[in-house]
Amino acid sequence: GFDGVGDASVYGTLRRLEQAGRLTSRLAASNGGPARKYYAMTPAGIEQLQAGTDSWLRISAAFQELAGR
Repeated sequence: GFDGVGDASVYGTLRRLEQAGRLTSRLAASNGGPARKYYAMTPAGIEQLQAGTDSWLRISAAFQELAGR
């Protein structure tokens, strides 16, 4: 489902999340090629993910109720 998502979209989003304090990153040497960048969620990122998940679950439940399921 993500075949149409370009690299610029992914890396731009990661950069914005890092600037917002939701992610941290570190560079690690690579055996072949340039250094690799690894990302980890911060406590604020985990909190935002949980809030977004909770919102999605409420919206999904409301649509299911409207659909009579």
